[in-house]
Amino acid sequence: MSHSLTLLLASIASPTPASSQEAGAPPPSQAAQAGFEDGFFLRSADGQYELTVNGRAQFDADWNGSERDPESDFFVRRMRLEFSGRFPGGVRFHFEPNLLPEGLEVEESWIGLDVLGGDALLMLGRMKAPFMLEERNPQGNVDLPRFSILHQFAPAEDHGVFFYGRTESGRLGYDLAAYNGTGGADTNDGKEVAARFTFRPFEEEHFQIGVAATHGDQSDSVGEDSVQNEARL
Repeated sequence: MSHSLTLLLASIASPTPASSQEAGAPPPSQAAQAGFEDGFFLRSADGQYELTVNGRAQFDADWNGSERDPESDFFVRRMRLEFSGRFPGGVRFHFEPNLLPEGLEVEESWIGLDVLGGDALLMLGRMKAPFMLEERNPQGNVDLPRFSILHQFAPAEDHGVFFYGRTESGRLGYDLAAYNGTGGADTNDGKEVAARFTFRPFEEEHFQIGVAATHGDQSDSVGEDSVQNEARL
């Protein structure tokens, strides 16, 4: 009896090997991440889900000569919020409303899918036409709040299908798109297409060579439109 009891106590007191405890124990739970990285973000522990909130506000004050009425003016140039996110399977979305005194204007609104191993993004919705560098770059990366006068001749955001990508090395970039060509709802049967290619000959991304072109057929009259300089003359 005492011998059996001794064996039982020995088996109870014998420690379980550490390897057995690690193999049988569930992995420690990980909490979701939150912080700031090019915007405020909320990210799941496994990194599969992410929501980013960003934005910018720009105000202008103009003082001009007597040839302009009024001679001074204050106005809101941009008041934007940006909501971006991703889901498992390479699904992404972006929504960017512009809050202006004239009303709410949607700058971008699209849903996309990472393709070609993540080196390209296929988007459907409202997006920047791949043409002018000023328009193509995120406005948070533009050095000056005012665009050049040539910006008034370039296509901006429009509704369509967009395919933006680059090679694995990042040296060659290619942007392709087919869109309405009106900036909103289409007014004719034709669609516009655009293509933009960039090449970075050096490892640094501070220098690049680019070429872009668009093609389309619009029958609307533009005779009543005017071109304004930054003094709004």
